[in-house]
Order: sequence, then C-alpha cells, then structure tokens
Amino acid sequence: MALCLLSLLILAFVCAASPVLAGFQEGRAAYRAQDFAKALEEFRPAAERGHAASQYFLGMMHRRGQGVRKDFAQAAQWYRKAGEQGHVRAQYWLALMIRRGQGVKKDLAEAFEWYGKAADKGHTAAQAFLGYMHAQGLGTKRDFAEAARWYRKAAEKGHGAAQNNLGYLYDIGKGVGQNESEARKWYLKAAERGLPMSQRNVGILLSEGRGGPEDLVEGHKWLSLYLAKRPKEEDVWLLDHYEQRMTYAQIAEAKERAKNWRPKRSR
Repeated sequence: MALCLLSLLILAFVCAASPVLAGFQEGRAAYRAQDFAKALEEFRPAAERGHAASQYFLGMMHRRGQGVRKDFAQAAQWYRKAGEQGHVRAQYWLALMIRRGQGVKKDLAEAFEWYGKAADKGHTAAQAFLGYMHAQGLGTKRDFAEAARWYRKAAEKGHGAAQNNLGYLYDIGKGVGQNESEARKWYLKAAERGLPMSQRNVGILLSEGRGGPEDLVEGHKWLSLYLAKRPKEEDVWLLDHYEQRMTYAQIAEAKERAKNWRPKRSR
C-alpha cells in the first residue's frame, strides 16, 4: 500500500513537472529563433509555476526589451525569483542591476551578496567583480587579499579584466607580495585579449626589463596597440622615449608585429 502511494505521488509530480519543462523547452526554442512573442507565451506560465530557468529568461527579456517593453523593475523581480532558487546567471544579473540601481534601489551591500552567491558557484564575471568590490571597498570592507583571491579565480579562466587587475596587485604589492614577474605575466595575458591598459602596462615592463628580460620590440608593439586605441597625450611620449634606444630595424619590426597582431579569443 505504501509503495503504491509513493508511486502515485511520483507519477503526480512527473505529470505536473512535464508541462512546465515542455513549456520551457518550447520557449527556449522560440527564443533562439528570435520569436520573442512565442517565447514569452511559453516562458510565462512556466515561470509563474516556479521554473527557475523560465524566470531567468523572463528577466532577460524584460531587461532587453525582447517581446515586451523594456522594464528593469520586472527584470529584477524575475531575476530575484530565479536567483533565490540558485540560478547562477540570474544571481549575477540581479547583482549587476542592484549595483547600478536599475529597476531596484541601489544597494552595494546587497549587490555584493548576490555577486558572492554567483561567484561561489563558479560564475567567472561574478568572481571578477567580487574581486573588484573587495579591492574598492564597495559593499564590503576593503580587502586586497580577498580581491586577489577572486581575481585569480576569474583570471585563471581567461577573464581579461581580472587578469589585468591581478597583475596590478602584484605590481603594487597589495594583497599579494610585490612581484613584477607575476605582474608581467598577468598583464600579458590580458593584453593578448585586447585590454588597452594591460597593453600599456606590459609594454612598459617589457621595455624597461622589469619582471623579466628587456624586449624593446615587443614593448613597442604593445604600446603602439594601446596608443592606437587610446591616444592619450600624456602617454604619447612613451614611444618616443623607448625608440631612442631602438634601431630603425627594431622599430620597423615592432610596427610589423603590431600590424599583424590579433587578439586571442576568450575561452
């Protein structure tokens, strides 16, 4: 009798869950086909019945204005419902909206908490921003050691800004021991992904032989790439300064490398 009752309960659960799952799958297919009206029609009933992934998609559609009028307040509400069920991407986007005050009251401490939830589950961008909040003292006490810990988690997965920021902490010796070799390594990783400030930083370290052997050609290449994107007057002198120590052949080689350079794709 007990076994029969248990079987009936399981069957009832499966039957109740199946329409929700089917609705989500149809909604996701419609979303991928950019049929946002159909996607909304499928996601909403599933979301109202507590399906976290459907709630996340509703949040995203309201945030982007896909199939509905852009509505940050509605987006935040659906992200929160999904986030409270542990949906990682919903937690990240809710944190971002709370940090910016989009559709909800700006609250850095609450944003920090939601970033932490997503970061603990391995969300790379959340880990990077949690590091930034620790470094800046946003929503929490400033803690460079914690900043470095979270930056490293994201940096090791290829997050460019986290790589640059971890390099900077090694450069200045905050939260980690000062180590120009490590700074140069992380700056280079970020530079290879196209971050202008990292290109500037690694260009200087290479040109000055800090953290490793001097390499004027590579240094010139990275500084050229940086200045092509951000031709700041206060930085233009850098190329002139280092070119005084280079031969014409070295300068030509550096320019050729810059011309042929392409950013690495993120993993």
